[in-house]
Amino acid sequence: MEKQQILIPIEFTEKSHKAIEQSYNLAKLTGCEITLLHVIQTNNSFFDFISKEESVKLAKEMEVNIHHKLALLAEMIEDRAGVKVNTIIEKGKIYEKILEISEKINVRYILMAKKGSNVSNRFISTKTMMVIREAKVPVLTVADSPMLDGCKMIILPLDLTKETTIKVSKAIEIANRYNAAISVVSVMDTTDEYELYKLNSQIERVKEVIMGNNIACTAEIIKKDKNNLADTLLNYAKNKNADLLIIMTQQEKNWTRFFVGSTAQEIIRLSDIPILSIVPK
Repeated sequence: MEKQQILIPIEFTEKSHKAIEQSYNLAKLTGCEITLLHVIQTNNSFFDFISKEESVKLAKEMEVNIHHKLALLAEMIEDRAGVKVNTIIEKGKIYEKILEISEKINVRYILMAKKGSNVSNRFISTKTMMVIREAKVPVLTVADSPMLDGCKMIILPLDLTKETTIKVSKAIEIANRYNAAISVVSVMDTTDEYELYKLNSQIERVKEVIMGNNIACTAEIIKKDKNNLADTLLNYAKNKNADLLIIMTQQEKNWTRFFVGSTAQEIIRLSDIPILSIVPK
C-alpha cells in the first residue's frame, strides 16, 4: 500500500519553514512520509522583459537550483524528524498544483503556514484560502505558535449541522494519536429553549462517544460575547490553552467559489493556534 503523505507547499520563505517544523511530530505519530512541493509559476512577469533564449536559460538554471535546495531541505528534515521525505517540482498555478498533487498521491494532510499572527500581519493568502476551500483532505494552517512537542488540548466547536460526525471522527483520531483531551463547545446565540435543548443533547451525545474511545472530554455551551462568533471561539480556545482547533469549512450562499464561510475564514485568519480545516463531504 502506498504510504500516506503530509503535503507541504514550499516557497523557501520563513513561513513555509515554520510549516515544515510543525510536521515533524505529526509525521512520526501518524506514520506518514513528508512530501515537499515547490511550484514554479509559469505566469512570472519577469520573463516578459528578457528574450526567449534568456528566459529558457534562466528557467533551467532556476529549476536546477530549486532541485538542489529541495534535496538539501529534504536531507535536513530526514535527519531531524527521522521520517522519509519526498520532493516534487511542478510548473503552473500554485493552488491548482497543490490540489492536483494532493489527489494524485496518497495525501493525508496538507500543511500550510499563514504569514503571521501579529496584528499587522494577520493575513491568509488567496491561494491558501482556495486550497482550504477546494481540498478533499484536511488542511492544517499554522501561525507562529508551535505544536512541536505534541497536542494536549483539542477544541471541537459544534453546531446542529449534519457534518458533525466527520469532525468528531477526525478529533478522536488526532486525540488518540497525541493522547490529547477534547473540549466540545457550542456557542449560544439564541434564546430559543428548544434549540438550546437540541444543542445540549447533541454535545452530550458527542461527549459520550468521545469518552467511549477512552479520551478525556468536557462539553459546554458558552454565550456569544459582544464580538463575533470567531472571536468568541478563539477566546475560549486561548483560555483552554488549546493546541489545535478543528473547524468545518462551509461555503456560504452568494459567495464565490474562492472563499470558505466567513466565520471559518475569520477563525483561520485570526488564530494563533493551528487550525485543522475539514471540508464537508
